[in-house]
Parts: sequence; C-alpha cells; structure tokens
Amino acid sequence: MGQSRVSIPLIPTRIGHQIRVQTTQNAVSSSSHAWLDPSLRLNVPLVDVDKVRCVIRNIVRDWASEGKVERDQCYLPILEELEKWFPKRNKESPPCCLVPGAGLGRLALEISRLGFVCQGNEFSYYMMICSSFILNNTQSVGEWTIYPWIHSNCNSHSDEDQLRPVSIPDILPASAGITEGFSMCGGDFVEVYNDPGQEGRSLFFSYILVS
Repeated sequence: MGQSRVSIPLIPTRIGHQIRVQTTQNAVSSSSHAWLDPSLRLNVPLVDVDKVRCVIRNIVRDWASEGKVERDQCYLPILEELEKWFPKRNKESPPCCLVPGAGLGRLALEISRLGFVCQGNEFSYYMMICSSFILNNTQSVGEWTIYPWIHSNCNSHSDEDQLRPVSIPDILPASAGITEGFSMCGGDFVEVYNDPGQEGRSLFFSYILVS
C-alpha cells in the first residue's frame, strides 16, 4: 500500500509569529563541550518551554501504546456515536467531520479510519508542528523514542520512572487506512470556519476539563 501525506494548511490568524528554522553549516564543532559555547545558547521564554513539555506529554496520550487506555476512555464514545449516526456510509461520497481543538490529530485520524472525510483544526502552532511531523514523516511503528517525564519530578517512584523512554507512534499513520481528504488545519476555529459555505459537517471534539 502506498503511503499518503496529510495536508496541513496553515491559515493566517491572530498568531502573528513567523516560524523560522535557521541552519548554519558547521556551526557546531565535534567537541564534547561545544554545547557549552555561550553563542549557541538561546534565551527561550519559560512559557514556550512549558508549551513544548505539554506537547511532549500529549504525544504519549495520542501516539504511544501507553496512552491507549486514556484514548479509549476519551475517543471510543465519540467513535461509537459516529457509527450509530452514520451506519451506512457511502464510500463514493463519505460524510464529513470537523474536529476543533484536534491537538496532535489522533482523534481526527481515527474518525478518518472509520470512513469519514475528516479535518482537524488546531490553534496551537506547537501542536500543529508536532502533528505534521508524526503524520507525514513517520516511516515505521515505534520509530521515535522520547523521554516525556524527564523534566518532571512529580509522580515518580524512582529515577527509572522519570527516565523511562516511550516509543512512538503506535501505528503508522500513512498506512492506517485513512479516508481520502483527511487534513489538519491551523488557525482560530471562529475565524477559519466563519464562511457559511462550509456548512454540512458533523462537529466532534474531546476536551480536557481543568478545574
């Protein structure tokens, strides 16, 4: 089966930051202490560091086998309702679904696997960059290894818990049987979908309530 790529249109919104990746050839020497060079240090705001840490923890929930129990609790009720509401789906003209707050795209992908033309919408560029990487650049199951709890001392019984690696993803997105038309769209939900011509989609979402 040939691999497919997921369309990731980025809609200009109030997020007025331009994403740049700057590379400098031979900027880092082979010295084991090269990373100590003050010229290589970046002053990253703590708020951005926290957002990256949040994304890494969310990767475990959406794209690791360790997150299956939580995914089943959050996503299965939605998928089961879709099956009830659309028991007979036309493959030639599949129903359309929209998932606002799609995060890293797993729920949108699972809906697409059921035979729906699904689009996930996400406001956070941090989430969009990560979901694009996983959806479009993964070549095999468990290809990447992350250490999601290395920056946190909470809920760890030992150093081994804090340093435990997690392999991602637990499925290969390109070969997961997604329906043609699956995509992720970046931008503010109200601004991106304010055109009346975009009516006719079922709306599904899963949010975490934080007290």
